Formats: sequence, C-alpha cells, structure tokens
Amino acid sequence: MDIRIRQVRQVIDELALTDRADNDTKEIIFDRELDKIKKLDRDGIIDVVRTAIGNNPKRKRFAPFVFSALCDVEGIEDVFSELLESSDDLGRSCIIQTIGLRKIHDLVGVLNRHYYRETDDFCKDMTLHALGVIADESSLTIFRQLMHDKDHSYRWRILSASHRFASAEFKDYLTGVFHDESTKPDYKIMAAWGLAKLGESRPYDYLVSMLDDPEIRTTTFYDPGHSLRAAQAISDINGWDFEWNAVSVKLVRQKLAEQKSC
Repeated sequence: MDIRIRQVRQVIDELALTDRADNDTKEIIFDRELDKIKKLDRDGIIDVVRTAIGNNPKRKRFAPFVFSALCDVEGIEDVFSELLESSDDLGRSCIIQTIGLRKIHDLVGVLNRHYYRETDDFCKDMTLHALGVIADESSLTIFRQLMHDKDHSYRWRILSASHRFASAEFKDYLTGVFHDESTKPDYKIMAAWGLAKLGESRPYDYLVSMLDDPEIRTTTFYDPGHSLRAAQAISDINGWDFEWNAVSVKLVRQKLAEQKSC
C-alpha cells in the first residue's frame, strides 16, 4: 500500500478531532495538518486521496478540506466539480464554504459554473458569498446580472462583494442604494464602503459619522449600532489592521485624528 494513503488518513483523523474545538484552535490544526498534504509527492496524489477516503462517511466529510490543499494539481477542478455534483445540499454547502473560507482562487471557475446549476437557495447564497470573498474579475458577470435583477434577494451579497472588487461596475448600483432614503443603515454602510473604495468622498464622510452610532443596551433591549462596521470599513479603505471588537472604534477615531493633524 502506498504510504501516502496512511498519511492522508492520519491527517483526516486529526481534522476530525477538532469537531468540538474553538475556531482559533481549529484553524491552527487545519493549517498544520493540511500543510502535510501539500508536502506529499504529487505523482498520482488525487487517486491516493480518493483511496484514503474510500466510502468512509467520516473521511468523505473532510474530503473538500484535503483536496483544497492540492489546488496546484492538474485535474483538481474536475475533482471539485464532481464533489459538488455528487453531494447533497448539506455536502455542497460545506464544499462551497470551504472554497470561500480558504479563498481558493484556483477554484473560482468551478464556483462560477456551479452558480448557474445550483438549485438550493442556501447553497446558492453561499456560492455568492464565496465568490464575493474571492472577488475574482471572472465573477463580475454574475454580480452584474444580479445588479440588474429586480429581485433584491441577494442585495446583501452584492453590497458585501463591492468593496472587495472595488470595481466601477458596482458604482451605479451602490449610488442608488446609498442615496435611497428607505435604505436601512446596515445596507447604507455597505454601499458607502464600496463607493469609498472607488474614491467617493461623501460616502466616506458618512462612514466617519457612523463611528458615533454606538450600541444601545438595556435590560429589555439591545441594538448593536453600526459604529463597528463603520470602523471596519474605514480601516479597510485606509489599509489599517482591524479586529472585530469595540476597542477598534476608538482606535480608528484616534487614527483619523492623527491623519487630520498631519
């Protein structure tokens, strides 16, 4: 038996042990174990992994993660296409989210093609999310079609993708959302983020003003406010590091004040 089969199975066993681990621990273990897959000899590696997985349900569950470490191997696009075609709704959502989570640019073509075949609403939504995270120019056609669609089901996905693409293709759509008086603040912030990435000053000023929109907490009510999202957007636009916590809002205010004083 090819020794790599045993090595792949050992990696999968380690990944399976993370089911109850917190996200940070899980990320560390996944990076460590999948790095072992990347170091395996590439000769016939796809068949090796398939043999290692076999018909074992537990191993099949981790197949997308293992194959995601082999994106430089010829034929890997066909592997992911087959995985998507042969999986149920839950399996497909896992595969799609894996591609997005690990930002696998080499598989964006697979997702672009799969988007038009997907029939499950959640899987389709996750496909758009992954395409928005990867933000490859080849996916612009999909978002362009959505922006011209009167159905607003995927408005959040369009807005979320816009600042990552930073493409003028989004400008008219974002402008419409930003200036529409009926637009909710969370959507308006996302539109402002995308426009500010295109160099628009008024949307950027709006983001700065939203730093003063704090959370409201009482014994019976909680409103998270929008200051944190605004701080995230401003940090991205300026190329600053950002962590999702309340302290970041204060840090962004300080950096803006320093900018102004220069």
